[in-house]
Amino acid sequence: MGIKQKFFMLSGIAGVIMAVVSIIGYFTASTSLEKTMEEEIIAEIGRQSAQADAWLNAKGQVVISGANVFKQIPADSTDIMKRHELVGQIADDKEVLDDIHAMDDGFAMAWHDGDLTGQGEWTKRPWYVDAKKAGHIIYTDPYKDVSSGSMVVTIAVPYDRKGAVGGVFSEDVKIDTLAEQAKAIKFRGEGKGMLINPESGIIIASANEEENLSKTDDNPILKAFATEIKNNDKGFFCN
Repeated sequence: MGIKQKFFMLSGIAGVIMAVVSIIGYFTASTSLEKTMEEEIIAEIGRQSAQADAWLNAKGQVVISGANVFKQIPADSTDIMKRHELVGQIADDKEVLDDIHAMDDGFAMAWHDGDLTGQGEWTKRPWYVDAKKAGHIIYTDPYKDVSSGSMVVTIAVPYDRKGAVGGVFSEDVKIDTLAEQAKAIKFRGEGKGMLINPESGIIIASANEEENLSKTDDNPILKAFATEIKNNDKGFFCN
């Protein structure tokens, strides 16, 4: 499971609901009102979720296209596989830090840093191992890029070639967009939003930047809802 599994949390709503309920003064009316507000919150979360999906899918499609290029190269054209210009998927996308093409034979080529063969065990990198094991596109948990200091996620797609060496094509993408989206998650101007990977329990992006990359176990409220977070792709809490 990767970054595309997300969980949005809105907190601070209960006070608003209870204030309205106390004014109405009728249990039946308050129940109806709470249900209506809950539906509105869920609708807003769904909208934000769709935006995150669209952003992630757009980045992922570029990586899939790159992997497909390598997949179609004939088995007798291994030399072509190692040409630097084939890695150039970045174009004018300022959110992409680098593209890396690594192969099962240890070859690695990056768009910015060039030939990296022999400068690391590329087939043992987590994104390489996980992509090959999954057999499809994967999104890693966010991490801090050493060179730029930016928060990034690696998107990787494996490919096989008939009768020849295969590999993985990857892209390192800054997640500033997701971080800003988490800050913007509100319901009627109230609440706090975050994106969580329920598999690892890592907070991908939060309205409170200090919480980024921390684990849900470190947050008493999130820890109490650990099972719900793991079993649902989106939702909200009130406290």
